[in-house]
Amino acid sequence: MEKSKKYLERIYIVIAILLTLFILGKVVIESSICGTNDGYLHLIKIMGVNEIIKQGQFPPIIDAGFCNGYALNLFYNPLTTYISLICGLIVNNFALGIKIMLIIMMFVAIIFMYMFLKNVTKKTGVAVAGAIFYVTNPYYLSNIYIRGAIGESAALTFLPLLFLGLYSLFNGDRKKHYFITIAATGLILTHNITTLYAAIISFIYVIINFNKLKEKDILIKLLINILFIVGLTIFFIYPLLLHSFSGEYVIFDSDLMRTNGERVASGVISFKELFMEIPGQEVIFRLNIIQVVLFILSIFCYRFIDKKDRKIYLSFIIFAILSVILCMTKNIWKFAPDILCNIQFPWRLLGFSGFFISTIAGINLFIILKKIFKNKENGLIFVIISIALLSLLYAYSLDYKDYTTKKDDNESIEFINNNINNIVYMNINREYMPSKTYIALYKNQERVKGDNVFILEGEALIESENKNELIYDIKLSDIKENTSIEVPFLYYKGYSAYIENEKNGRKEIDVKESDYGFLKIDIPNEYENGMIKVEYKTPITYYIVYIISFVTLIGFIIYIVLNTAKSKNYEKIKEIK
Repeated sequence: MEKSKKYLERIYIVIAILLTLFILGKVVIESSICGTNDGYLHLIKIMGVNEIIKQGQFPPIIDAGFCNGYALNLFYNPLTTYISLICGLIVNNFALGIKIMLIIMMFVAIIFMYMFLKNVTKKTGVAVAGAIFYVTNPYYLSNIYIRGAIGESAALTFLPLLFLGLYSLFNGDRKKHYFITIAATGLILTHNITTLYAAIISFIYVIINFNKLKEKDILIKLLINILFIVGLTIFFIYPLLLHSFSGEYVIFDSDLMRTNGERVASGVISFKELFMEIPGQEVIFRLNIIQVVLFILSIFCYRFIDKKDRKIYLSFIIFAILSVILCMTKNIWKFAPDILCNIQFPWRLLGFSGFFISTIAGINLFIILKKIFKNKENGLIFVIISIALLSLLYAYSLDYKDYTTKKDDNESIEFINNNINNIVYMNINREYMPSKTYIALYKNQERVKGDNVFILEGEALIESENKNELIYDIKLSDIKENTSIEVPFLYYKGYSAYIENEKNGRKEIDVKESDYGFLKIDIPNEYENGMIKVEYKTPITYYIVYIISFVTLIGFIIYIVLNTAKSKNYEKIKEIK
């Protein structure tokens, strides 16, 4: 009889999770990814990366046909790009590939949230309710349905796993501490801003458990995770840091990115927007009212929380409240450090509040129902799932379509395919171009759009010029002293140039950045004529960091296997004793 009840409970859980995924995923499939705020830009990027791979460039970074050689895959976190790309190639439709990736991430978010709550509370009901609550947070769904913020929505997948790892390290048996590495790696490779705030919150959580750092085993495991995280992500972090130190790009400019205190403060939302629609708002900021009610009941439920779990319970309540307050408070952002203002829009913290609120709501729901049913846990699972599905119904009832356009995915794919080698600046995300180019777009568009060699200083006769992907050949004659030319490739690390003629032979030339963000070449004075060749070659250091990440991945897998085997052996010895 007991076995049949357990079997029935498992059926309820599987049905509830699959139903949630089906209903929310169906909206993803039926909607237009290009109709969202950023979906079209992501589609261009993924199709562009596919073109770079076809050209044989590894790692695939710069597309020659995009805006004078645009670095599509240098600054943006690559995980969602590659998953979407692979899915798109399988189904022969890159827009559908993005949608499949989003559904996969949604499913993984449910699984990670379930794992987190099951490990913390040991209650199946709490785990399944919290998992459904997490993905029925309207802001989480707004990221997918309205904003097309595929990186941010994917990053939220890893929050539950991160806290599972931290909880295991500080409050559990420490067997699952390596989840910290998996989650942090996932965060870094999906969304920088979410990673930054997840790191801050994790640091606060570590401080809360500071007394436990005295234990040598905990400190060692924490350091091991940090080393693995750095090693696994260095292939992405290194090129990013290299360009932040060696050039000026829009993404690192607080004024151009609107990441100063005043601009961020202007993006706060009102209290009303948490509970109702306001004309002109960008996104659905509403909290899930069912979860909010359950969260408020923490006043009643706190006394029933196990003493060992009260610290994380209270921490999550405080994190949830602070996240919501920060979304609404202007003065805090006006005086916030520049690094915190990278968030651009304070309401992005609703992704974090959704995680904390859904955790507390799931725990409280179980406590309340247990009291109503007089401490009888059997049979609660059906009621818990029913209430969780009401949360799904509430989230589904919101009209996300009102915030999107009617832009057709297939028409967009056809347009991009027909113009893959002629994508212009105004059709693509301009955050990853040199700051000088971005500024020039608003002052001298024709000059920036030019695709010919330009004499910056001195005099020379351009006899011929030929561009072949990321190679540019230029034949010059009658070169005067102190002559500089500009080659129409956007400035990124990796470009090299040389000049050659019969009289003087071949000589390497330094490649600099021009006032328009292109390549500037100062021609040596001894050359009166010659052939100049400019070419992009992947820096050798990129290959080195890829090798480091690959070796680290192998090492991490071996570490998990050995760690798991050690834990199993320890359990067997305990049983024998």
